[in-house]
Amino acid sequence: MQKRRRGRPAGSKKGQHPAISARIPAEALRLLEAAAFRNKRTLSREIAAQLDYAVSRYRKGQKFDELPRRIQGLLDSVALAVRTIEKKTGRPWNEDQYTSQHLARMISGIIADFTLPGEVTIPSRIIEWIKGSQNVAGEAYATCLGEEEARAAVWAIKIAEKPSQGPPATEYETFFLKLKRDLTPRRGR
Repeated sequence: MQKRRRGRPAGSKKGQHPAISARIPAEALRLLEAAAFRNKRTLSREIAAQLDYAVSRYRKGQKFDELPRRIQGLLDSVALAVRTIEKKTGRPWNEDQYTSQHLARMISGIIADFTLPGEVTIPSRIIEWIKGSQNVAGEAYATCLGEEEARAAVWAIKIAEKPSQGPPATEYETFFLKLKRDLTPRRGR
């Protein structure tokens, strides 16, 4: 058995990512190890994924840069809501009806509180779209837009399938496969 080398990792080989050495707080390491376990990654890959996510939000030309501040703010507030409600109940939102119900109420409350007050009016582009489409809901679509679009999104997520050979063909397929994996309750896997 070879003696394990100590110290900084050796330089990167051709085709590999560079190796670095860094000191981090013990609590951050514990959280990274837990995330790596949850995401079925090595600690090294988890750190790389977390860094990529954090850095890509601010890198020019990346998808997170394209999000308007109001959308990024909404995504961050939803993440805060999930953490808050799950911490209170001790249960994952997608595995517990009580947690799910109260999470939906919290998110709805955040949206309501940050929307300008005023009369609810149907946007003209929705009216025009209804006139020119063969939508099954017809004129009722205008009053059930959220529910109809939720059904479409859920359908797209649920039918996502990984090709039998090789990686998914498009970024779109990869996105929906990731959503399906992340949203499916552990008991339902």
